[in-house]
Amino acid sequence: MVLPTMIRVQAVLAYAGLEPPAPFDDEWMFTACPACATPQSLAECTLRPGEAGDTHYRCKNGCQDLLIVSPADDAAKPWPGRGYRFGAYVVRNAVQVVVVLGSIRLSLLASTAALLPETDRPSCPRPSGLPRRRRRRSPNGNRRIAHN
Repeated sequence: MVLPTMIRVQAVLAYAGLEPPAPFDDEWMFTACPACATPQSLAECTLRPGEAGDTHYRCKNGCQDLLIVSPADDAAKPWPGRGYRFGAYVVRNAVQVVVVLGSIRLSLLASTAALLPETDRPSCPRPSGLPRRRRRRSPNGNRRIAHN
């Protein structure tokens, strides 16, 4: 039986080419479960493999998934609120994650659509939901921007 390889957040940040003052470690990445409000490090979360090479970080009390690491799909269109892309991987965090690197603290804000399935992708053609602008020429030949 072949066990699936699970990619951890610490490895994603290291592979992204960031140059931190200290090595990345899930032990020094902190969050809290929105269901039970238990503070925890990512090292305390239960890891489980998901579809297509995903790694799911679940609350240490088993409440819910807090974060998903998945391989990035270059053919996919970005989805606002889906997560953060670091090189070849996407970190989809439903909760805020604070990364402690010595005296430096980095914060990955919660992604509103992090745990939604791909089938729930917004059908809006533009991320902002606004209509496209058309360029029109003014009577004197100069370009001007006008709404549809």
